Parts: sequence; C-alpha cells; structure tokens
Amino acid sequence: MSLSRSIADLAFRVAKPLLAPRPGSGAPRSIFVLRNNDLGDTLLCTPLFAALHRLFPHAHLAAGIGPWAVDLLANNPHVHEVVPISAPWHNKFTTPPPQSRARSMRYLRSSPEVAALAQRRFDLGIDVVGSYEGSLLLLKTRMARRIGVKGYAGGHTACTHFIQFDGAEHVAHTALRLARRAGEACTGPGNSPPPASIADIEPRAQLFLTETEKARGKRSGRGSAAHGNASSSGPQGASSRSAGRRNGMPP
Repeated sequence: MSLSRSIADLAFRVAKPLLAPRPGSGAPRSIFVLRNNDLGDTLLCTPLFAALHRLFPHAHLAAGIGPWAVDLLANNPHVHEVVPISAPWHNKFTTPPPQSRARSMRYLRSSPEVAALAQRRFDLGIDVVGSYEGSLLLLKTRMARRIGVKGYAGGHTACTHFIQFDGAEHVAHTALRLARRAGEACTGPGNSPPPASIADIEPRAQLFLTETEKARGKRSGRGSAAHGNASSSGPQGASSRSAGRRNGMPP
C-alpha cells in the first residue's frame, strides 16, 4: 500500500466516527447507488437495481449517475429516481481534464449536488466502484449504512460493509454481489427477515425502451434485414447485452 493511500485510510478511520450517523437496522426505506462513471459501466450496473428492488420492494431507490447517462435509465421500472452526480472521478465526461484528487475534494466540499444529497439522508448508500472519493461522498452525506469495494480504488475504511474486489469478475456479476452484500447488511438478529432470492436475476445489462422506441427499432430492423443484417429485441421491451467487461478494466 502506498504512503498516500495509508494516510487516506487513516484519515477515514478518524473521520468516520465523527461524520457517520449510527447505522440503522432492518430494511432500508431509501437507497442511493453511486455510479457516476461511463455509459457502459452504467448499463452493466442495471442488474444491481433489479436485485435491490427485489430485496427491498418498499424502499425508494435512487441512482446517482452522471448527467451524460440519464437517458440509459429512463423507463427503468426498478429505479424510482435519477440523481445527477457530475462528480469528477472515474469517468471520461467531466471537464476540464485532468481529474485529480484536489478537484474531487473541491467537488465534495462545495458542490450544490453534494449539499442537496446530504439533505436526503438515505438509509443505505452503495459505491459501485469503491473509491476514496465515492465512499467519502456517502460518508459526508451521512448515509447510515455504506457499502463499497475493498482492494480496487480504496475507501472501504469509510464504509460499514464491503465486498472484496475481483479483477477477473465481470462487472455485472460484481453488481449482483453488491446486492447480496446489501441484503446481508440489512438482515440478521433484530433486523428484517432473510431477503428474497435474487439467483434468477441475470448478470446482463438492461435497457428499457418506450413503445415509440420499440416501434422505431422494428422499422430500423426491417431496413437492416433488407440489407442482410440481423436484428433482435430483448424480452419485455428490455434490450439485454452480455456483461463482457471485466473488473480488471478501469471503470
């Protein structure tokens, strides 16, 4: 571990008892999922939303994503709210470059997005990447239970629960593992009953289309077929693609 990472871990250990509210118990009433990354990363995170909705059907589920990815979650039945988070880390869209730790700290200190998020007091926060910046965002906005990833981009010391990073694992599989960890974190003695099974949720990206978009796709598909190109549509109006990106690739 580098010296800078060791110092950051120590700072988190000191700050956590000062900033964090006491963890709640039982099923969360509200969940915030941070995924302010690139377009493919957002799509591959969609199984997590489906699994959380299955585990906690009465919870309000908000997706904290970059403004550039908002359209990808339009019509997603598992997401109740999209919260634009233009955080300047782990994506190719925030400008001007370069992204830096100092710039991230300025965002966390003074961004109106962070201030507005802090007013919400979500019961459960999940940082899909598991970065120092992401876990600090969850901590600073006083989310009682915080789930992250250990072993990739740091910051797990600011979380109440985490999973271990696996560089050989597909991103969508990791998303479902985060959901299972959330279920474990919110169950047990004195908490809610064991969570519903999510074993049947496929680790595949989900894109839910409007009727207009499906009709447009069918017209386009007929045109493609006329030129010898194959076309297909996903089940129940959702276009699914394989979770081919591995965690070893930068998110």
